[in-house]
Amino acid sequence: MTRTPRPFRAGDLIRAAQALPTAKSPDTLYEMIAAGAAGIRPGALTTLRLVEADGFRLAAVAPATAADAAVLDADLPSRVLTAGSPLLIRGKRAGDAGYYGLPLADGEGALGVLGLSLPAGAAAPSGIERQLLDMYAIQASLALRNSMLAATVERQAATLELAKGELFEAAKVLALGHLVSGVVHEVNNLLGTVTLRMERLLEAPPDAETARQLRALEGHCREIGDVIGELRRFSTAGGLGRALVDLTALLERILRLRQARLRGGDIRIERAYASGGPSVLADPGQIGRALLALVLEAENVLLAMPRGGTLRVATAREERAGGAWAVVTLEDDGPRIPDHLLARMFEPFVARDGDSGRGPSVGLAAAYTIIDAHGGRLTVANRADRGAIYKVELPAG
Repeated sequence: MTRTPRPFRAGDLIRAAQALPTAKSPDTLYEMIAAGAAGIRPGALTTLRLVEADGFRLAAVAPATAADAAVLDADLPSRVLTAGSPLLIRGKRAGDAGYYGLPLADGEGALGVLGLSLPAGAAAPSGIERQLLDMYAIQASLALRNSMLAATVERQAATLELAKGELFEAAKVLALGHLVSGVVHEVNNLLGTVTLRMERLLEAPPDAETARQLRALEGHCREIGDVIGELRRFSTAGGLGRALVDLTALLERILRLRQARLRGGDIRIERAYASGGPSVLADPGQIGRALLALVLEAENVLLAMPRGGTLRVATAREERAGGAWAVVTLEDDGPRIPDHLLARMFEPFVARDGDSGRGPSVGLAAAYTIIDAHGGRLTVANRADRGAIYKVELPAG
């Protein structure tokens, strides 16, 4: 005995429309929209295509087993959006399948097209069926827009949390800078006292061995004094104005400040410095902060590797059409930067890659801003094998 399909009831489509806001995810919503419309005609194939920058994306098909057949109406949704209203497209020959498309849109613009491919020989949707489908399309459009807004709110909330974390870290760094400035002042005073007493002891040492040890201690005190001087320069708030800055010397001072951490993490430094510079006319403090941010970025990546890694630093002066440029490059052999983050490395408050630990940061964004303010360029690229390379280009002084 062959069963005849149960006739469509208006209540089915109304209940399907009322259920759309309960969808737990966008994909579930897409499936619900297609399935609800498919019930209007037994044997009808329903497709939901969403508008994307380069055309349409097939989001759902009902019944789901007819996914392969969905290609049959792939060229019709654009005609529906062009018409701007529900559009019935009949087959060219008697007995051909027909198509009824409904634009999904709201005040913000077009969202997609809900299409029904009718079985061959089936009658076109009746007046009441069209009214019900129009109503259903309005509800589907509202549900789609709400889903998009919810996703946007969720992304913005995640971005806000990330921004709060980044700002908190930046505030800690700023507070630490003020603390370091005060500590440096106190330590420098104590170091001066120690150095003065050693100098007096060296005027009349009790024996040769004591004199030798005092001279060694005096040398260590001078080294400590040099480090304190570097800390004072980097913790000083505000710039010192434009001056001629030797980038090689500045980069070497930064590496000297970080040498204990680099050695402890088994990070090797390879240097390729240009002779005699290169120099730029710049704010020493600001350029120093920018280079320090790049060194810290490579350092943090390499410290996360079980066996450390290599940081290659180089400086050069390049003659180009229109003038000379001072170039600094920093390369590491850590993980590569994910492709989807490479173009956003200098944007603040963008989530990093969870696996490689690489990605944008406030420090990189600040470095980019500083270099740009000096008329230069800061770029980043993945190396051919592994790791990344940062390149600083500034007008040579």
